[in-house]
Amino acid sequence: MIKLYGLPVSNYYNVVKLAMLEKSVPFEEVTQRPNQDPSYLAISPLGKMPCVVTPEGPLAETLAILEYLEARYPEVSLYPSEPMERARAMQVHCMINTTLDAAVRPLIAQAYFGAPRNEFQIQEMNTALAKGCAGLARVTDFSKFAAGHSFSHADLAAVNTMVLASGVAAKLGQTDPVMELPGFRDYLRRMEAREHVKAIRAGQMESLKALTSR
Repeated sequence: MIKLYGLPVSNYYNVVKLAMLEKSVPFEEVTQRPNQDPSYLAISPLGKMPCVVTPEGPLAETLAILEYLEARYPEVSLYPSEPMERARAMQVHCMINTTLDAAVRPLIAQAYFGAPRNEFQIQEMNTALAKGCAGLARVTDFSKFAAGHSFSHADLAAVNTMVLASGVAAKLGQTDPVMELPGFRDYLRRMEAREHVKAIRAGQMESLKALTSR
């Protein structure tokens, strides 16, 4: 059985967890904060989360884990079969990671964990979010899924990382270009109705409550 290490509050952890739920892959969750302990570095080389320990060995980095899961458990595919649709799903996934996640990552502590507010960083976030959302609007309208005509790994990123970006902006009292993306609100309602997305949200809220109550 696969062991998934990390915290359910993490969007990247939840991308991997949601992939395994969608694929009906048996797994065990192991609560683990990022750290530099040698025993953890042996399975997560940079000490980040998530990482997995599979019957074939450990693996880190979210996209690498998704590639492994797709190859090892192909019965429910999260990668489109048609070449251009497959590439466009990866395009959307990468854009979400490199623009929206990168924009809000430095401000998560300010939004959720009481770190001092930094107006310069917040302005930088606003600019980066606006640019990232404008780019996404050029490649997807969220009319069905985040990319293409079926649920894919791009949706794993959309329902986790885009929601994180929206939440950080809202917590800091800023405008929210994520929720203003054409079609995104209706798309998110459809995704939130999915059984496995509901399970992700429940675990995420429980984990966040535990962290913020300390």
